[in-house]
Amino acid sequence: EALIYSNNARALAQEGSPLTLAVVVPGDDELLARAILQGVAQAQNEFNDEGKGGLNGQLLQIAIADDGNAPERAKKVAGKLVEKHKSVLGVIGHSSNIASQATLSEYSKANSELAIISPTSSSIWLSDQNFFRTVPSDTEFGKQLAELVNNKLTQKKLDKNVVVVYSADTFDSIYLKEAFEKQFKNERIGGTVVKTISFSDPDLNSEVFSEEAEAAILLPNQASIDQAIEIAKINAGLSNEEKLLLFGGDTLLNNKVLNQGKEAVEGLVLAVPWFPDESDQSNNFITTANDYWGEEKVSWRTATSYDATQAFINVLSSNTSREEVLEKLREIQLKSDETSGGTLEFNADGERQCVPKSESEPGKLYEPTIIKVVKDKSEPAEANDAKFKFDLEEAESEPAEANDTKFEFDLEEKGGC
Repeated sequence: EALIYSNNARALAQEGSPLTLAVVVPGDDELLARAILQGVAQAQNEFNDEGKGGLNGQLLQIAIADDGNAPERAKKVAGKLVEKHKSVLGVIGHSSNIASQATLSEYSKANSELAIISPTSSSIWLSDQNFFRTVPSDTEFGKQLAELVNNKLTQKKLDKNVVVVYSADTFDSIYLKEAFEKQFKNERIGGTVVKTISFSDPDLNSEVFSEEAEAAILLPNQASIDQAIEIAKINAGLSNEEKLLLFGGDTLLNNKVLNQGKEAVEGLVLAVPWFPDESDQSNNFITTANDYWGEEKVSWRTATSYDATQAFINVLSSNTSREEVLEKLREIQLKSDETSGGTLEFNADGERQCVPKSESEPGKLYEPTIIKVVKDKSEPAEANDAKFKFDLEEAESEPAEANDTKFEFDLEEKGGC
């Protein structure tokens, strides 16, 4: 927030009116809000500073709003942005699916023309002429996860039987579960979901391993990560014949999984919205982000929020209107060096897709990236002092000293563009 406020002060000190965007975050979720604001702040600062100096002397101002990830509160915030803050040319947000869903009717009011780009909402139910997003939809997540599970089971000559464990009290988890099941059970893959279990089930651990499943799909909310780790630990103690292959979604892209799960989560495979690859563009973004924030790893939310802000910045012009911004977003094409690493354009439904390499090629939807937990051998560790980190380098499995094994998330299959 501090960098945004500093840039806002500079923007207001300039002659004339600043260009204004808004970002909506859940103020009571510090980690989530910070990740989003970092991406927005980085893009704002690059636009206002670093040799660019804004647009014809106009700097960018970012208004920060708090919706608490609560539908009714989010709707009120959207209403105010539409009706009372006419200088706002676009909105980055909202962060949750339920908050975004609640606000669409406000942003699409007659003559509103206020565009919204969500960097984190993936629900398939989010669709409106004003709505765009910089993450894949749950349909794409379900498709990638189903293909991944199918391929792994086929390679190992195992039956396509899985158990799905999800958070029944969280819409994000429910949506992803439904998207996966639809794709996995379709005629082409022909998989079977032998059981769906809620993380709130009192007999969770025994239920997961009671069926003739070959894999477990773990889709927890933040509150259920510990239970997902416990499932992995139980699984690690089974014989090779009894062990399940473990898969999951982006919630498990969390240092807690590495630090607490350790050997038990080795081989865990995840479908995530974004993960840095080895391209120059991705490395440049990571290097710059680390310089800004000094954090060990860059959150995928920071990357997708940066991309959302960059999309808006690239369609701004002096004396522009909400209507012009909305129209230009439908035609935007960003190169990979203008984003966190991949090209960006939006299709007619507001879904992010990759810019075609030629006019004769159709646009390809932006896909989730597949990563896995592998041993981290980048540096030695003292006994009983194992360290864990995320890394792109693909590591071959090899024996490690007792109590001296480290793990990292490794790129399994590049998504994005």
